[in-house]
Amino acid sequence: MNQGGFSHQSLNQQLRQVSESMQLLQLQLSEKTALEFTKSSIFFLSFGKEDYIDLFLHNSSNPMLNQSAQYFATILVNQMTNAMRYLYDANARKIICLGVLPLGCTPRIAWETNQTSNGDINGNGCVDNVNNWVLEYNRLLGEHIVQLNAEFSDAHIVFCDVYSGILEIINRPRFYGMFFSPVQN
Repeated sequence: MNQGGFSHQSLNQQLRQVSESMQLLQLQLSEKTALEFTKSSIFFLSFGKEDYIDLFLHNSSNPMLNQSAQYFATILVNQMTNAMRYLYDANARKIICLGVLPLGCTPRIAWETNQTSNGDINGNGCVDNVNNWVLEYNRLLGEHIVQLNAEFSDAHIVFCDVYSGILEIINRPRFYGMFFSPVQN
């Protein structure tokens, strides 16, 4: 997908690139050295944000919006879980999974919600129903990571909760040194 000059690769494309990179390592290094390198490397997965953006912004008539937040989150988390299993099978042992940030607080979603329906925006300028969908994804992803860590005792998979961190800054901007002044004409 290429929108506005930014290119997003599917999870499958990213996993193919990882596989090709690992094959190149094995060709350049010995198999043992490549294995040690892979096991000591940190793999970073960020997946789901574009799917939610597409769901809420680009497809307002998307039939998926009629499904539950859990249904959509389950589909995405299952894909992420499969990716983590794939990486583990490829000898990755250190994996960081980035959660999705509170997309309901982004200016574009708040603006579009304000244009189409009134009353969905909370006092912080965030769209609660969008954030609830994202929270469900993050919750399920966190649960799956706990299960995978139990299953793969020699792996260390970490969930990076950017949602809570960003929401903390939104709720307490002055505490974090952000001072907003009214826009002057």
